Amino acid sequence: MGCFYTNLTVGSDDADAVADALRDAGRTAFVTPPSDGSVVVFDQQCDEQDEAQLAIVGKLLSNKLNAPVLGVIIHDDDVLLWQLYLDGQIRDSYDSCPAYFSGVGPEFPQGGDARLLAESFNRPAAMIELESVLRSVNPDQYVSEMDRHEAIVSALKLPSVSVGMGYTYIEQDPSELEGVLFEDLIRVV
Repeated sequence: MGCFYTNLTVGSDDADAVADALRDAGRTAFVTPPSDGSVVVFDQQCDEQDEAQLAIVGKLLSNKLNAPVLGVIIHDDDVLLWQLYLDGQIRDSYDSCPAYFSGVGPEFPQGGDARLLAESFNRPAAMIELESVLRSVNPDQYVSEMDRHEAIVSALKLPSVSVGMGYTYIEQDPSELEGVLFEDLIRVV
């Protein structure tokens, strides 16, 4: 069985403002301390692989904080879905395997504007690397879609704690957090 996780990376270094926005919306979540100008949100409802909940939280945070938000779902290590939220709207999305759930459609990655993603997180030089990551269909390059997520996080210099981690995993074993101590997380209830 592969990894199943969902999280959102917010291009803001104000973890308290992120937590306050989530609290005001009645969300249950963990928020990381800032790292390289971003914080990661692990929302309980989003961690059910719920794209609608991911959109609610992504739109909320991008609007309230006037910051880019990258919402990610990894399904069984086989599928990477992400949505980019700007100004309270979904501005871009990506699906590494559109045919996975329905059996219909292309079996190669669809969507994802590398330039928009790079510029949104103020990393325009990462555009070419991101384009390569997003379009790769080489099974040896990304054995799992978590590997592709890690490559995106690395290219954008986002907090590595987002790779392989979701709300449920934190609750089950907080020692698995990479580079962040459990006691440093803000718990929103």
